[in-house]
Amino acid sequence: MINFAELNNQIKKNIKKQDFSFEVKRLLCKYFNISLKDIEEEKGFIKLNKHFERFPVYLAVKKSEKFNLQTVFNNPEKNVLLRWWIGFADKLENERKRLKLILVFTKDYFPILCLMLMKTFKEVLLSVKTRKYIKTIITFESEIAGEIFVVCRFEDLLKEKVLELNLL
Repeated sequence: MINFAELNNQIKKNIKKQDFSFEVKRLLCKYFNISLKDIEEEKGFIKLNKHFERFPVYLAVKKSEKFNLQTVFNNPEKNVLLRWWIGFADKLENERKRLKLILVFTKDYFPILCLMLMKTFKEVLLSVKTRKYIKTIITFESEIAGEIFVVCRFEDLLKEKVLELNLL
């Protein structure tokens, strides 16, 4: 027998994910001055297609009410954000690509944030001497992943990168 309530919830969840994915793509278009055709979505990852050198990362998107930034401070190993990042990293076929993974996430009435390795953060903003837009970052260390992670506002990261490329 079909559980219509469960089916309806799954449909709503897929629509929310597609809407959020489109919002992330819209921000990429806005800041990098490209069209939607220049953005590729493959295996759940978003990347700039022919403009990959401008922003050489793989974006995984997640919209959920289940995350709580407080757990980053209390118990980073039980943080759902870290589990999501590890899950997406496992889908990438090699270590080089994993180092370019950025998890873009949000929940209702919350700014769009992103989670990445500290190495990725430094590589993305390689030639930025003084950050103009990224004013607040959260860092935490994960013993499970053996890495230091950074959380910041996604739009601020885009602005910073575009400023570095002289596109702003």
